[in-house]
Amino acid sequence: MSENPNSTPDTRKEEIIQKSPLLRAFLDPLVQTDPEMWANIVNSEFTKVNAELTKRFGDNHEIVGFMPLVAMGIAFDIFEPSISQDGRNGTICILAGLGYEIGDLDDIPRFFSNIVFQLGCAGILNPDPNEQATKIKCLWAAIYTGTKWKKHINENVPPAFANFIHDLNLDLDNKGN
Repeated sequence: MSENPNSTPDTRKEEIIQKSPLLRAFLDPLVQTDPEMWANIVNSEFTKVNAELTKRFGDNHEIVGFMPLVAMGIAFDIFEPSISQDGRNGTICILAGLGYEIGDLDDIPRFFSNIVFQLGCAGILNPDPNEQATKIKCLWAAIYTGTKWKKHINENVPPAFANFIHDLNLDLDNKGN
């Protein structure tokens, strides 16, 4: 998957892609010819990553993990205005899932420009040139969050703590009733 045929292949990048079905689907050039099919394939692969995160962190990981990132994305206007709330939520979740598959902060630069390019091709990013650096930081933060989750899982987390996180029952819709 080297962009320049005269360049030396990035073997680390290729290793990560081979073990990362979501990342492989996300980077597929199909986004340029059939964005709807591309989105369906990416969503299907994300479902598998999300199931793994749910198994490890419990059903509420989406609320405590993804929603602050979605709020940040909305606040910094990173999304194309016509993207639905579900589309915004899904995009942030998928970005975190990509980070989870990438697995290491040091490896994000290998993929970041490709990820941003794919989001642009899919028409997800706000094309307004204002505050582009802030928008890029928001995208980076979502991917970074996924790498931190992977690091957390890969470290020797005491089972009692992992079970505590898994068993949290945060009923944020109840509003204290």
